[in-house]
This record gives sequence, structure tokens and C-alpha cells, in this order.
Amino acid sequence: MGNVPRAGVIMVENGCVAAIERVRSGRRYHVLPGGQLEPGEDYPHAAVREAAEELGVDVRIDGLVAVVRFRGREQHYFLARSTGGTFGTGDGPEMGSPVDSDSGSYRAVWLPTDSLLTADLRPRPLAERLQKCASRSSFEALLAGPLVIHEHPADL
Repeated sequence: MGNVPRAGVIMVENGCVAAIERVRSGRRYHVLPGGQLEPGEDYPHAAVREAAEELGVDVRIDGLVAVVRFRGREQHYFLARSTGGTFGTGDGPEMGSPVDSDSGSYRAVWLPTDSLLTADLRPRPLAERLQKCASRSSFEALLAGPLVIHEHPADL
């Protein structure tokens, strides 16, 4: 893993945010869809590819929402809109991982925007910002300027 940069998407539809439900070591939490950049790939292209692999949808990137620095690597999250595909049909290598494996299970889900914090969506500072924008019904406000988050392992 090391310092490989990561990219992810934030998709909001019908009052819900697309997320990946993780069950690992007996714990259930949620993360935004995303993953590592491949050689020669930039952040936006990686985010588009990861949305297809994890969610089963094609997306258009609207803009950068957040940069998270965690354990020596950067993660860029982009506001994205679905342009095709079928949600929940992602076939990336991790999507078939069983609950009892070392990496745990992955499942694409829609989280209501008013439950992002109780659903343990990570990273938490980004979940807080998303929930705040949802209460104002203005996700375009996410594009006003990227949130920069410095997370530490204890923040998990």
C-alpha cells in the first residue's frame, strides 16, 4: 500500500450518498467509493474507474470536493454524477470479498444524507461536511473550495 495516492467519488441522488458498506473484523462502517491510482493515471480518471468497479456506474466528474491526507498518502474526492450503468453491479476485485476474509466485505449502498454520521461514513470530517450541505440542499456548495483533511490513525 505505502504512499500510493487514492481517488474517490461523492455521488448524491434522491437524498442519499453512494457508499461502500464494509464489514471487517466484526465492525460495520461505510466509506466513499474509491481506490488507488494505477500507473500513469491521474486522480479524476481513477475516480471514474473506481466508480465503475465498485458501484457499476459511469460518472461525470463535476469538481474536487476534498483532499484527505492519511498515513502519508493523499486521497482526492470528487463530486460526480451518474451517466449510465446500474448501481450495485460493480465487479472490482474487492467486491466479491467475503465477510470472514482479512479484507472483509464490500457492498454498494445508498445512505440517507441525514444518517451519514450514525452510519459511520469515513472520513468523518467529510461526512460532517456532506451532512451539513444536505441540510441546506446545496451540494454544489461542496465545489466552493476543497476541504483539506489531515487524518491520523486514532481518528478512525
